[in-house]
Amino acid sequence: MDEFQFLNLRTKPLILDAEKAGWLYGWSREDVLLLCRRGHMPALANPPPGAQRYFSTKHLLSLSDDEKWLRKAIILLRENIAAKNQAALRKLEEAGNGNGSGDDVGSGEQPAPGSKRRSTKGGRHA
Repeated sequence: MDEFQFLNLRTKPLILDAEKAGWLYGWSREDVLLLCRRGHMPALANPPPGAQRYFSTKHLLSLSDDEKWLRKAIILLRENIAAKNQAALRKLEEAGNGNGSGDDVGSGEQPAPGSKRRSTKGGRHA
């Protein structure tokens, strides 16, 4: 069953896995699992680490009416994205990109008056 078919069911299954729980909210499976790890989206039966997570459809639908809960979920997801972006940026900096190596490309600095700056626009050089 794909997402479209699932969302158009008249009666949803009583228990959902992480993927279908995500479909219910418009989130990815990974988003649901992150919220579960953070204790914000409770899985049924307190599964051990690495085990399949299942969620109560009735409970998830009731949470969707709670604006405060939804706001907190969005904040947690945004924080996770920001943390991933920071980690990726640090990794690039450690690899030598953006480490102040003298290359002013992308640094926001203006070239000195009279100096030539290479441009790749249109495949020509300035």
